[in-house]
Amino acid sequence: MTTGQPHPVDPSPALRAYGACVDGLFTYCLSVLCDHDAATAAALEVRDLARRHGDRLTDPALLRAWLYALARHRCLARLNGHGPAAPAAPAAAPGTARERRRELASLAWPEAAGTDPEQREALELAVRHRLEPGEVAAVLGVTPEDAAALLDAACAEVGRTRTALLVLGVGSCPELAQLGGVGAESWRGWVLGPALRRELVQHLADCPTCRGTAERVGGGLPPGPAGLPGLPLLTAPARLRPARRRRAAPRSCPARRPGGGPRRAWPAASRSSTGAASPGTGWSPRPAVRRSGSGW
Repeated sequence: MTTGQPHPVDPSPALRAYGACVDGLFTYCLSVLCDHDAATAAALEVRDLARRHGDRLTDPALLRAWLYALARHRCLARLNGHGPAAPAAPAAAPGTARERRRELASLAWPEAAGTDPEQREALELAVRHRLEPGEVAAVLGVTPEDAAALLDAACAEVGRTRTALLVLGVGSCPELAQLGGVGAESWRGWVLGPALRRELVQHLADCPTCRGTAERVGGGLPPGPAGLPGLPLLTAPARLRPARRRRAAPRSCPARRPGGGPRRAWPAASRSSTGAASPGTGWSPRPAVRRSGSGW
């Protein structure tokens, strides 16, 4: 017997996945856009797309990759001037502005200074967001083999930079003092520039003393993404979290989906109002354009 009274409705699998990933999705958007309000708006667009199109996904294993692909698509659209104009936000209070700068600075990753933008994005997805290699490939729109090659090359660069920074922290070579200060752990808060990173790595190759130190401190570092330390995720603003809806109790016979027929495991590409293809089977994302602020 049905009463017709409203009752709580569990969110769709896509919205449940969005709710589980919302901190990571917001962190990803902020690391690309480097602006709190723009990242929030992009994540809201992801939530809206998940609500409207998530039921077209039939393979649960694709949900997380699909959500990150949506986030990447919306961020790229904004960077390339194709996204909706963000509403004018009131000036943040001084304390809020400081907190937002601190959040952005917390995304810096000194050990990744030697990676190029494509390697860095693959590495962020695998290490900070803990996506599986197949999911990384799906988000970037590349083959699993290409994604594996990106991750291997990125991990190799991170390994070289980590070793150089460890030597900087424990070494006693006088030349290191000119590069950053020997025996210091302050490098952990740096946004290490490419030029300084090249100097450090080259110095390790040229200096017998530092080369020996590098072999000693770097030999115990495990290879691959699994050996890299975890990176923090930011807490998403409360407005990004999906709210439980209420609706009248369903009738005894559920409505049939209009059109019927099988659903795709990954939604087909559709055109947005700007003419850009939305993520789907036909979408091949472009390399992201990075802005300064988060270190990549």
